[in-house]
Amino acid sequence: MSYISSGILQGSVLGPLLFIIFVNDLLEWIKTNIRMFADDTKILTKIVTEEDVAKLQEDLNSLCEWSKKSLLQFNPQKYVVMHIGHNMASRYHLSQDSQNWELKSVSEEKDLGVLVTSKLKVSQQCVHIYIYSFIMQMTSRSCRYE
Repeated sequence: MSYISSGILQGSVLGPLLFIIFVNDLLEWIKTNIRMFADDTKILTKIVTEEDVAKLQEDLNSLCEWSKKSLLQFNPQKYVVMHIGHNMASRYHLSQDSQNWELKSVSEEKDLGVLVTSKLKVSQQCVHIYIYSFIMQMTSRSCRYE
């Protein structure tokens, strides 16, 4: 038998509720737009000027401060930036454990099962669905039960 020093058992009924209660105060730390669904969080804002870039970086800094205060470490390598509709050469970073992580800029990202592109086109999503349905069709043909 092993003992659990912290956290919540996976698959518990109270797990999602306790997680929501635990991260609920994050909304107070972010000044730009924030969207949360389960354990997925997005910070978004319209970037027009350098001041907008600075505001978003301030929110990322606040996110790091909240992380320290809440004893909840993030994996900076999972963070990405997607620029939609602007060409400003802006870079963002997170600081954690006295390391500075530059956030990778991407042109497409899967979000809750949907492929989102920086041009907001659905063609790549359609290609992925077509390939997946083709694979499923071929698999079902080769796995007939008698």
